[in-house]
Amino acid sequence: MYDECVRAVTGAARMGCLALAAGLPFLASCSVNGVGAVAAHVQRGGGATVVDTYSGGAMLRTETDDAGFGLGVRRRTEIFAPGAGVAPAPGWYFLHVPAPADKVLAFDERMLGLDVTASAPQLGVTLGLRALTVFAAPGGDDALDFRLRYDSEYRIRTTLVQYQGGPACSLP
Repeated sequence: MYDECVRAVTGAARMGCLALAAGLPFLASCSVNGVGAVAAHVQRGGGATVVDTYSGGAMLRTETDDAGFGLGVRRRTEIFAPGAGVAPAPGWYFLHVPAPADKVLAFDERMLGLDVTASAPQLGVTLGLRALTVFAAPGGDDALDFRLRYDSEYRIRTTLVQYQGGPACSLP
């Protein structure tokens, strides 16, 4: 009986050490405002520029519409209107996130881990999985009328049609 218990504990300890060794480089990574342990994929098509940002480890965010701190893995997809600032060329970017200088029309975010968010509309603390999709609201006197089709699984299929107004908007 004693030998079986020792083998069970040894096996569990081995699995724990293996999991820790596999996750150690990940836990040691960090990023600040999209610079550091990040990868970004820029896609264009259907009238929109879509920027997928993947990050892991410790994440510090101080931007107005995305302020907070996280520890875990995160994917944030931002959708910009065509002509929104100087759009980066389509492709993969590592160690920094290129984004148009204009406001985001919509974003979709998935976070697994610990996240402390300090910007509206998602103020709070999350431990576990958080999924959030937000569409922008016109800022000030701006009028914005658009049709956006977004599929979180196939982001390249995103389509955006603007009817009037312009890309000037802000997140609620």
